[in-house]
Amino acid sequence: MNINLFEFDDHVIDTAEFDHYLHGEVVKEFEQSVCEYVGAKYAASFFSASYALYCIMKSKVCTPAIPLIMGRSGRFSPTISVPSMIPPVVPNAIRGVGFDLDFTDDTTWVGGSYQLIENVIDSAQRLDRNQYVTECTDDDLLVFSFYPTKPLSSLDGGIVVSNNKEKIDDLKSLSFYGMEYHEDSWSRNQIQVGYKAYLSTMQATIAHRNLQNLDKKYEIIDSVRDQYNKEFDLNNTSRHLYRIEVDDNEKAINHFKEKGIVCGVHYAPLHNSPVFSTGKDLPSVVDASEKTLSIPLHHKLTPSDVSYIIESVKDYWR
Repeated sequence: MNINLFEFDDHVIDTAEFDHYLHGEVVKEFEQSVCEYVGAKYAASFFSASYALYCIMKSKVCTPAIPLIMGRSGRFSPTISVPSMIPPVVPNAIRGVGFDLDFTDDTTWVGGSYQLIENVIDSAQRLDRNQYVTECTDDDLLVFSFYPTKPLSSLDGGIVVSNNKEKIDDLKSLSFYGMEYHEDSWSRNQIQVGYKAYLSTMQATIAHRNLQNLDKKYEIIDSVRDQYNKEFDLNNTSRHLYRIEVDDNEKAINHFKEKGIVCGVHYAPLHNSPVFSTGKDLPSVVDASEKTLSIPLHHKLTPSDVSYIIESVKDYWR
């Protein structure tokens, strides 16, 4: 028996059916479908969500004044605060833009979303129906990821949705070399320095197919999560990660691996890393990084898989 932490849907793609290898009509169709799903008006897609965040921070239209905070150098500089328990791609983007980095002790966001800066929500680990309508204002930018392990997956990719057309048009320009957006690519003019960061036809095709089955996938995931919550007396809400607490997660990973259950740790604290070290004391993050363990949560778990995982966790806790 081998129960994976994540599972993926396979697709057979015939590239002969593409109308364009990079900029096929499916990209626009997919953007529109995501907008309809989350309840937003406009979208700009990217080859990765982390590069979408990078472009947002580079955009003069999208980014408000970043607060000046005194750093370890003794100087005030533009600084963005993010949870220390986070994938390194976000701090990489912040540093890459040229901003300084600060970390918070928040561990509750994992598997969900958090506010990166004013009017920008990083929701790479969560994509729900009508999410923009229920949680955002018209000026907000909501960022989703299509990394293979995320709820809506592809060969990586990301998208930014908003009801603010000016912001989305600027992100479309930044993602496409800094060109002015126009339906006819030959009619586009260069208006700013931009990047080669657009979502490809292949990425959009896979993500679009997976979006059509997302609600059905969520029904299964929600059922598994509800069983876990009942049996473990927890109230986890994420559709991406199901985390439990153990005395030593490294020891637990090896234990469950021997039983054929692949688990993970989300995530290592970055404020103590040699690259991003800030010297701050963040006890909640450190404690969670040693004790929280992600167990399998995906749509390919069978009832017998779920029962086996539940019993294995309970036996480990006894």
